[in-house]
Amino acid sequence: GIDPANFLGGRMRLSLDRALEAVRSRVADPLGLEPDVAAARIVDIVNSQMADLIRRVTIERGLDPAGFSVFAYGGAAGMHAGAYARKLGCGHVVVPRAAAVFSAFGIGMSDVKRVAIVSDPSRAPFDLARWRGTGVLSDHHVRRRDGVALRVPVEAGDLNLDDGGERVIDRFTARYESKYGAGTAYRKAGVEAMTFVVEGVAGMPLPQPEPLEDEGSEPVAALSGRRPVYLPESGGLETVDVYSAEALRPGNELNGPAVVEAEDTTVLVPPGQRLWVDGFLNLRMEVRA
Repeated sequence: GIDPANFLGGRMRLSLDRALEAVRSRVADPLGLEPDVAAARIVDIVNSQMADLIRRVTIERGLDPAGFSVFAYGGAAGMHAGAYARKLGCGHVVVPRAAAVFSAFGIGMSDVKRVAIVSDPSRAPFDLARWRGTGVLSDHHVRRRDGVALRVPVEAGDLNLDDGGERVIDRFTARYESKYGAGTAYRKAGVEAMTFVVEGVAGMPLPQPEPLEDEGSEPVAALSGRRPVYLPESGGLETVDVYSAEALRPGNELNGPAVVEAEDTTVLVPPGQRLWVDGFLNLRMEVRA
C-alpha cells in the first residue's frame, strides 16, 4: 500500500525491486509462494501479533476490546489498524492528524511533573509516625508478601489515625481484588509497605481548538490517483483510489478499498470499511466484520 516514490513526501525513495527480492529470497521461495502472497502473509502475521498484544491488556484484564475504539498513532499504524481492529471486534479506529509524531506531541503538551521516591520497607501493622516522617502525602506502594505490588493512594487523613494503616490496607485489598478477583487478597499472608512516592504536577496551558465546519461528504478534490494494491480479501492485486490526507476536508467520506496518503503516514482502508474525516482532521474508520 505504500507508494515507493512518495515515502516521506517524496524525500526518500524506496526500492520496490529490492523489497520484492528480499521477500522472494527469504520467505517466498523457501515456502513455494509468490512474493505478493508471501508479503501479504507477513503482514497478516504482524496484524495478528498486534491484535494479540492488545488482547493482553484487555481480555487478560477482564475487558472486552470490542467495547473500545482503536487509537492508531505512529507512522505505520494506519497501514495495520483496520485489519487488527477487525480481528479484535473493534468497531472504530481513530488515526490522529498528528499520528506519526503523536508521542512527541504528547510530550510537548504534557504537564510538568516532579517525582520524589523514598524506599522504606515495613510490614503491617504499620508505624504511621514513621510514615509521617517520610513526608508522604500522595502515593505509597503496598504489596503482599508474595511479591505482588500495587500502587495505593495514601491520604493525609490516613496518617493521623492510630490504626496501623488498616484503612490503607483495606484500600489495597479492594484494588488487589478488583485486579485479580474476589478473595485473592489473602490478608494473613502479610502486607508490606515498600516505597513512598510523592508527585508534584504543574499543569500546562492547553489550547482548546474548535472543530472545523463540515464541508460535505464528497472527497473527489482529494483524489490523487489510482494504483494496484494487493488485497488478501480478493486474493490478488486490485486497483484502488488513492487520496491525499492533506486535501481531505471535514465531513469527507470514502469506502474501502482505498489508500489515504499523508507526508508522514499511509492509511489503508480495507474492503467494506468506511473512512470519514472529523472536524479536527482526524481520520476515523468504521470497521465492519
